[in-house]
Amino acid sequence: WKKNIPEEDLTLYKIFGEFDNVSAVEVYNAQVNDQYRAEWDRSVSSLYVVDNITNNREIVYWATKFPFPLKDRDYVFERTHAMSQEQITISSRSITHKAKPLFGNFVRVYKYGSKLAIRSQSSDLYEVCMCSVCFDSEQRYRQHRSKGGLLGWVVSGRARYHEKSISRALFC
Repeated sequence: WKKNIPEEDLTLYKIFGEFDNVSAVEVYNAQVNDQYRAEWDRSVSSLYVVDNITNNREIVYWATKFPFPLKDRDYVFERTHAMSQEQITISSRSITHKAKPLFGNFVRVYKYGSKLAIRSQSSDLYEVCMCSVCFDSEQRYRQHRSKGGLLGWVVSGRARYHEKSISRALFC
């Protein structure tokens, strides 16, 4: 599910999924183990903890690769983790951090928020069984043409069919 809110320059996403033969804790670990995530997620350019605040709260830097003609994105966000008997929740929200000013050839995502709820079909979050996930996200990109911002229609699915025309229009 995707919803654009043009007057706020905001995009909302909601994703549902299910995994067989995995525990909720394994899904959680795959999400928060940044070294492992860089192995299975080919879009990761750089991902690491900038600052550990508590054992369930940290500041994270994440740089992602986007396909041409889009510019790569980077995020600085606070990530929190919570575990109850029913589910594991991972929440993230964008922040600014003095250790990670904007640099390089990235488009910084200044407004980002997400919540991942992981639930097990079993009452035991460690038991291997069917596991369901619900991911809510909001993103806002502050882009300027001089920094590689693209018009909304370029970002749509039609962009792959018109790559040469778009490149000429943007870079000529």
